[in-house]
Amino acid sequence: MSFTMLSNGRIHTMDPKAPQTEAVVIGFGKILATGKARDLEDQFRPTCKVDLGGAMLLPGLVDAHVHLFAYAQRLEWIDLDGLLLEEALSRIAAAAKRIKPGEWLCGGGYNSNLWDKVPDRHLLDSVTADVPVVLDSKDFHTLWVNSALLKTIGVDANTPNPPGGSLDRETDGFPSGIIREYA
Repeated sequence: MSFTMLSNGRIHTMDPKAPQTEAVVIGFGKILATGKARDLEDQFRPTCKVDLGGAMLLPGLVDAHVHLFAYAQRLEWIDLDGLLLEEALSRIAAAAKRIKPGEWLCGGGYNSNLWDKVPDRHLLDSVTADVPVVLDSKDFHTLWVNSALLKTIGVDANTPNPPGGSLDRETDGFPSGIIREYA
C-alpha cells in the first residue's frame, strides 16, 4: 500500500470537533486519517511525505470566500483591475466594438477609488453606444451600467430601490448607472 502524509502546515479538517490537525494521511484517493504526525507515521508508514512548510491545507473544494464562481465568469469578461479611468474607458470601447447585436458587454474589477471622477452611465455611454454594459466593482457590491443596459432591463426614474439594494440617482431621479448591493 502507498500512503501520502502531509504535515507541517495549518491543516483545516472542517470538523467542528477537531477543526485543525497536525497531519493528514491520504490513500486510495481519500483522506484516511488526521492526527499527530508521529502517530500517523507509525500507523501508516507513508511512502511519500509532503512538508507543507506552514501553508494552509483545506479538504476538497472548500470556498474560503474566494468568489470562485465570479472568478470563473470573469475569465470571459473584460478585466479592468488596476486601470485608471481613461484606460478603463479605452478598454471598454475596444471591447464594445466586438460585441454582437443582442449581447451584453460584461466586465469588472474596476476600483473607482483610483479615479478622479465618479463613474456614471454618461461615461459609459460616451464609449459604448447602444451596447448594454454591466461592470462589477472590485468589491463585488457595486455595478456600473450604461443607459442601454438600464433601458434593456426596464429601469428608469420610476423604478423603486429594491429591498437591500439601491440605485444611485441623478438630481432628476433617473438612475446614474451605479447599482448597489441587491438592486
